[in-house]
Amino acid sequence: MCFLFLFSLPIDTSDRQKSLPYGTDPEYFKMPTRQHLQASSSSKVNTSAKYHEKDDISSDIDNELSVIFRTLQDLRNLKENSTVSPRTEQKSASEKLLKITELQAAIGDLKRRNAKQRIVKMPQKQN
Repeated sequence: MCFLFLFSLPIDTSDRQKSLPYGTDPEYFKMPTRQHLQASSSSKVNTSAKYHEKDDISSDIDNELSVIFRTLQDLRNLKENSTVSPRTEQKSASEKLLKITELQAAIGDLKRRNAKQRIVKMPQKQN
């Protein structure tokens, strides 16, 4: 008898809709519309197309390599004065480290572009 009594009580759903869990955004509970999904998917296609267009532009890798080698030679040829303060030594060392990390990033970018060019230039095997 008590079991039937519980099912006969009216359920107030207005309190459930008003009280969201703590720290949640109400936008999270909304279901995305078809227009929203199409807009987000089309924006992804556009950005990927722009990315591929940028990669298709051939760059002069030899010129970039020569710039990297010149910068490395400049770093090697830089002579340190023995009369500088420790603070100046720290600054010059940090500048050298920054240049080296920039050169590493440039070399990594060149490796990536070179690998992509190799993939594009590889002939297709015919059976």
